[in-house]
Amino acid sequence: QMIDQAWIEKLGPKMISLLNKIFAISTDNLQRGMIKIFLCLFLLTSTIALLALFNLF
Repeated sequence: QMIDQAWIEKLGPKMISLLNKIFAISTDNLQRGMIKIFLCLFLLTSTIALLALFNLF
């Protein structure tokens, strides 16, 4: 019966906790990459807008 409880514990709460941790890490990494892309695009667009505003483009 101890072995059955250990398996149930590994398949239940511990597995859910592990999956949640994996998904949280992958989502965090994805969002960090997206923030970098959005920041670079914002800076590029702002630079082009300023150049167009001052007729330097």
